[in-house]
Amino acid sequence: MVESVIVPYLLLSNFNFNTAYFSQIIDNVLTTGASGIAGANVQTEQALVDAVFQTHLEAQRSTIDQAFRFVSQLNASTVSLADFSSGEDVLFPLDPIAGISPPVAGPAAGPSGLADAPPRIGRYELDLVGMTLDTFRQRYPDIRPRIRSGDQWIASTEPFAVEIHRNPDPSVIKTVEEILQQWQQSVSLSSISDNDTDGPASIPAAAATQNDNSMVLHSRDLIAMALAELQLPNANMVIVIVRYVNRPASLLIGYVSERLHEASVIYALTNPDNILMPYSRTAIRGSGQYALQQYIIHCIQRNMQLIRTNAITNVSALIKRRFGFLFEDD
Repeated sequence: MVESVIVPYLLLSNFNFNTAYFSQIIDNVLTTGASGIAGANVQTEQALVDAVFQTHLEAQRSTIDQAFRFVSQLNASTVSLADFSSGEDVLFPLDPIAGISPPVAGPAAGPSGLADAPPRIGRYELDLVGMTLDTFRQRYPDIRPRIRSGDQWIASTEPFAVEIHRNPDPSVIKTVEEILQQWQQSVSLSSISDNDTDGPASIPAAAATQNDNSMVLHSRDLIAMALAELQLPNANMVIVIVRYVNRPASLLIGYVSERLHEASVIYALTNPDNILMPYSRTAIRGSGQYALQQYIIHCIQRNMQLIRTNAITNVSALIKRRFGFLFEDD
């Protein structure tokens, strides 16, 4: 999963897409255990070092370089440092950007009072030990689509449709690439600028559906990285495609390890048309939550015991907590 190397590198290097410089930094890490970048944030650098050594154990060096070349060729202008920044927080990869609807009904797992605590950016885990499919479905009923009617979001009578592909074949990879490329074009054609990300670093739960245009910019960045991820599919990859009235609404890419009984969420993205403002008549809510919900169900069915992921926005942290994910220090 080379995205765990690419994202902290981009943060440390101020999004330097020069392949020779990238190669030099990786060499520095492998030979000295440090990036060699002056003034590097200690925590972000450690995230890079850990990721480089872990990925180097799982993939050849040429695979890492190949993935970075693919990202750099997509267009360096599709990534902005400001889109990842939030105060002094260290921002890790694997940030699901979801089509946001009101939080899922049901209690959040964890210690008393945790559900009322503000969401935190960082690493999250969902413990599935002892969780049955019936219990999960009772606690978290299926997310229903919400559509725009005037200035309100109302429940739709049409359900979401979902496809879950384990070890996706080339035809599925091609379909997902085409969806992502279409979304990439939608963002590129929009009039959103990086300045739209300005605003409070913390998004209150009541404002979870606000500030949508800044979320589009986060999606824009992740689309490029998700496309790179698809260049290196393996048997553990799981792709969730959510459609609404035959239209792609959200995507989720994760990995499931039968040997470790653990899973991870790598990317979750929504169709930019769902969150571009002013809203269009095709905009919907809930598809990102539905994708995560169906992925969790898939993991329960495959006897996974743990799902790991990260959040680099308050909104995605809020959604994870609503499905029972716990911050790593809780």
